[in-house]
Amino acid sequence: MKRGPAALTNKQGGRSTRLAFARLPDGPPPDPDSLPLILGTSERARIAGLRQTADKWRLILGRALLHHTLARHYGIDRPAIAITERGRPCLHEGGPLALDFNISPAGSWVVCAFAKRAAIGVDITDIGELADWPELAYHFLNVRELAFIMGLSPERRTRAAAGFWTLKEAVLKSSGYGLEIDPRLIGVALEPRPSLVACPGDVTADLDAVRLESFEHAAGSLIAIAILADAGQQPAADPEAHDIEVVPLDVLFPDRGYDYSRP
Repeated sequence: MKRGPAALTNKQGGRSTRLAFARLPDGPPPDPDSLPLILGTSERARIAGLRQTADKWRLILGRALLHHTLARHYGIDRPAIAITERGRPCLHEGGPLALDFNISPAGSWVVCAFAKRAAIGVDITDIGELADWPELAYHFLNVRELAFIMGLSPERRTRAAAGFWTLKEAVLKSSGYGLEIDPRLIGVALEPRPSLVACPGDVTADLDAVRLESFEHAAGSLIAIAILADAGQQPAADPEAHDIEVVPLDVLFPDRGYDYSRP
């Protein structure tokens, strides 16, 4: 296991976060009905309704990463998954470790993020998928953010737009709102380091209670993390507390006889 480029912990107790990644394989996914330990009835029905193989893999891999990481690193073998009133999956009452998780798929990757005693949101995107960001800008950028991007050299603008987009998504996912809240109301600064500068009170009344991170975990694939701490707690950076693990497919699905190799 390797340490991530930007660590997240809580000043009170050194509580860490963890990221588990899996890469989409080329082959067909396993039969959802053969995975009852990680897929509930509703999830199997969702997969059956998906047409694209990649979309089926993304849902299966997200749940597989969740169950694998909970069992291996947190000692939770049979997690009780609840759904909030806004449709966000979470551990029932946080589980014994007051643990939160969040899942995001994009392109060739799926990531599952975990945090103790804090809400976590994660978003991942292929930077190239936002090449048309000028057409979308007025749907997710405020005036200050748009001016920042236009002040950059042209070759840096798409990455900056992806940075704003993923950070805003991570903040909204950490709060459980998703796109119920207009992303333009989430004010983000990219420099000198990612930070939250404005947001509705429904997300948080304390901007300092939110810690943001943004980095490329693979070439062209940008990830953003938002940690929303409890009242009176402030997340802080710690290079020894943020773990990243890329989980091989044969670990997630042992003894299945599939060829999950990629060129």
